[in-house]
Amino acid sequence: MTFELARWSEGDRAVMTLPLRIAGYDVDVAGVVNNAVYVRWLEDLRTCFMTRWLSFEESLARGLAPTLVRLEVDYRVALRMGDSVAGRLWFKEIARASALIETEILRSADGRVCAHALQTVCFVDQRRGRPVRIPEELRAALG
Repeated sequence: MTFELARWSEGDRAVMTLPLRIAGYDVDVAGVVNNAVYVRWLEDLRTCFMTRWLSFEESLARGLAPTLVRLEVDYRVALRMGDSVAGRLWFKEIARASALIETEILRSADGRVCAHALQTVCFVDQRRGRPVRIPEELRAALG
């Protein structure tokens, strides 16, 4: 995933839309996308979103590990080989040491939401193994 592919809309919140790809190894014998693929896409979306303000590499260099602490996915409509797909992500809530991310996986042809996810994330101090305040550049960008 490259940052250049992402589309951004700025208003009261930063919303990122990123095209996603279904590969041959993502589907079962019926041509349906495996549920585990959605989890990988969610990781790709979070990483791409964060890169705009604080890259994964920079975070680790500071001793901060971006960490997924909870994931809730509602699979609504099956995606199939040949479908054009996009992911849309935004921060729903941001607290002192955690944030709630909302994500939709969309079928591009009709805009139908095929999966909806809520993800709780935090940053963990790698030395102490404890959650820390959300980095300031992310906090400032997200309001």
